[in-house]
Amino acid sequence: MYRMIVAAVVRATWRKVSAGDISAATGKAHPDVTFEFVGDTPLSGRLEGRAAFEAWFRDATTRLPGLTFE
Repeated sequence: MYRMIVAAVVRATWRKVSAGDISAATGKAHPDVTFEFVGDTPLSGRLEGRAAFEAWFRDATTRLPGLTFE
């Protein structure tokens, strides 16, 4: 049951982010979040802190209009 609830919350969060509400994900992040996007692209890097996490989402959605998350 717990797994189903968590899965539903995660899916709902990504739907909101895909619709442009990045705070749906960033607002739930721990203030000391560490986020790493692997690769050799302008979006790649290791970020620390909620502000950097939020900035990454803003940058990603600006660079990739129509970006969706699942």
